[in-house]
Amino acid sequence: MERALALGGNNKLLSLFELGRPWNALPTALIGSVASLMGRADLSLAALVGLAFFLLYLAGAVVNDIFDYYVDSINMPYRPLERGAVSVREAWVFSAAGYLASLAVAYFLGFVFLAVVVVFILASYLYSGAPLRAESRSFYAQIHLGLVTALLPGLGGFAAALGRLPSVEQMLPFVAFTVFFFFVWVIKDFKDLAGDRARGKFTFLVHVGPDAGFKVMLVGSVVMFPVVVWLFNQVFNNWFFPVVSGAVLVGMMLSEFVTRKDGEKGFAYFRLVFLVFLLALLGSALSLP
Repeated sequence: MERALALGGNNKLLSLFELGRPWNALPTALIGSVASLMGRADLSLAALVGLAFFLLYLAGAVVNDIFDYYVDSINMPYRPLERGAVSVREAWVFSAAGYLASLAVAYFLGFVFLAVVVVFILASYLYSGAPLRAESRSFYAQIHLGLVTALLPGLGGFAAALGRLPSVEQMLPFVAFTVFFFFVWVIKDFKDLAGDRARGKFTFLVHVGPDAGFKVMLVGSVVMFPVVVWLFNQVFNNWFFPVVSGAVLVGMMLSEFVTRKDGEKGFAYFRLVFLVFLLALLGSALSLP
């Protein structure tokens, strides 16, 4: 998908936006908005929560590209930094602007939400940067991805809506979501395997190998996804959400099999299928009384 959406050319602004991977930022934003709606926030507050997490993801993705320059020069030479459309200094400035903008939004959504945003900023930086560089720590990299993809957006969404931290019961769907992402995010490493191996990046897939990694991804995601759906539908209590989720599960499994042969194509299919799930999740959250 990155190759298909590498449309910025040498245009500075478009290339900077492309660098942040907005197509990946959207799911994180939607998860935060869903959590706020589950906390009975109004639509305007939910939109602000989504905006904050969208900006956070953009900024964090740019940091990741800066630290992964040499890996991506093998895996994705068409990315803005690698093709020379954006300098490293410009990337840092854009990332800092994204973080500052998210903090500005968070300021108006309460202290607890602001604290979650600060934690997200630290976590997104430490995913790629020293001293932790979580992305090169095999199993922990998967845990870290789950935290920033699901747990922190869920926590932040509720914090903005409630003005306090949510209960354990309220967070259970997002905890299950975090475990689901531990397994399913293995999918992104297939497209990056060549560069990760060449540059000594110790990802989960490099650690366990493609065959074992595929089995862990497939079995773990197929087991956890129905748990996620069931927990969310304890709140939504409608028929539409599980029906759509059943179709998404089939599509997700197919995309995982495609990934085994073509990592880039399979990951693109997965993101499109998963977006359908997130839209069903959002629609169900919007229909809550």
